[in-house]
Amino acid sequence: MESIYEKPELPKCITGSYDLISCIKCSEKSSLYKVSDKKSGDIFLLKEKSVMEKERVEGEYRMLKKIHDDNPGIHIPKAVDFIQDKDACYLVREYIRGKTLSDMVEDSEELSDIETGLDIADEVCDILMQLHSMNPQVIVRDIKASNIVMSGDSQNYMPYLIDLDASRFYNRDTGDDTIYLGTKQTAAPEQFGFSQTDVRTDVYGAGMLLLFLLTGDYDKNGANFKRLPFSIRHVINKATSFDPKRRYKSIRSFRIAL
Repeated sequence: MESIYEKPELPKCITGSYDLISCIKCSEKSSLYKVSDKKSGDIFLLKEKSVMEKERVEGEYRMLKKIHDDNPGIHIPKAVDFIQDKDACYLVREYIRGKTLSDMVEDSEELSDIETGLDIADEVCDILMQLHSMNPQVIVRDIKASNIVMSGDSQNYMPYLIDLDASRFYNRDTGDDTIYLGTKQTAAPEQFGFSQTDVRTDVYGAGMLLLFLLTGDYDKNGANFKRLPFSIRHVINKATSFDPKRRYKSIRSFRIAL
């Protein structure tokens, strides 16, 4: 949902090229805006962070560039621009029109059947498999319903993974992650210092996403989960095992199990 607060003042390095449409999220640490290109009229998303986070923001920009170079047509927003001034840095990326999965599940009955949930999970797995096939692999680390936008209409929609802020390139020579990122409710245990994140971290995230799609929450002890068929509960439990070695070894294996 977009903010109803008064539109903020953006610096000339932004207003020279873009018109502010609305503020999606505004805070001291991080802000998101919808903007339009002054020349083309195209709509973009503008992410603003402190200049102290330049390395992370520029890293996300470069990652998005590489992802689309390696996987043309992948359902992830395209990077448009990276801009920096004395106080802040900015990532401009493609704006994906649609509704987040979290809104669809919480505000409607659109995902009330198991088949629809499994179909969406399968399509998200396709995106993850493309990221994991890259060299180096891209580990998302923050797979959740609010980071996935369903673009299109109810008869022909496709999921887009819209936020790679927590993502990283996998390095097999690293003992563990130097920065721990992710959402506590859906993040794998290794994201909090138990070991280095790898493709099995995204298997965990995909399992938690499936749990949410089919039950409306993240509780494996809840009544909604217990009502699911045993075979689906088994897949979710295996994918979200505390020990990465007990999970599916890849998104492909998880997808086959679905």
